Amino acid sequence: MPKATSRPHWVPKRKSTDMAQVGLRLPERLRKMVDAEARKGGRSLNAELVRRLEQSFAQQVTEDTIKATSIETGRIVILVLNNLIRAVGKSDLVVTDDQWRSLVAHAEVAEDQLRAQVGDAENQSAPTTETARDTGDRALP
Repeated sequence: MPKATSRPHWVPKRKSTDMAQVGLRLPERLRKMVDAEARKGGRSLNAELVRRLEQSFAQQVTEDTIKATSIETGRIVILVLNNLIRAVGKSDLVVTDDQWRSLVAHAEVAEDQLRAQVGDAENQSAPTTETARDTGDRALP
């Protein structure tokens, strides 16, 4: 029994560079808006629709990249702050209570911001300030 496909076997496979003709139904008010923008830019209605679709996908890729970079940067900031807390807690450095509180507070804020960005479920593996504070010899004031 032949496999069911979305196209008949005699229709050749499309290349990514081929142009596909697509029937599209638009509300008239939206068609008028797109047509007006196309005229302003000296483009056809079709070219304007293609341009806007391509822009929307490029924008999504950019947003996803920014979010991933931001999340990774947040994780790095937490790691750096945790290591600093550990180092200060185990060292002979003279750190005032205010400086210590400020350091821990910055780590907690960074952690809270990261958790808000990615959500608690995804962030379970991220380092936490609790770990750093618990491993330091210095007690929190």
